[in-house]
Amino acid sequence: MSSTRLLPKGRSVPEPVENDSSQRTRQFPYRKAVEIEAEIAEAELRKEELEEQMADPEIHRDTDRMTRLVGDYEIVQDELEMLMAHWEESIELN
Repeated sequence: MSSTRLLPKGRSVPEPVENDSSQRTRQFPYRKAVEIEAEIAEAELRKEELEEQMADPEIHRDTDRMTRLVGDYEIVQDELEMLMAHWEESIELN
């Protein structure tokens, strides 16, 4: 039976069952999972702020601002994907 670990915003991800992680090579530099979790929480907060701004009808009228917000949103999405992959690796290999 695997235990679970809470992520920011109440996400629950099963911790890996014991396996031979010695064969896996690191893709990211060593960092503690709690440090990565803090960055995930910050990125998720930024994402929520951007979503709120993009939902504002006033901002929809300003195409330049909306374009910048969409670009920022995509950057935060990419950052979150990278952080989640880093977090998973941290859990498996640390």
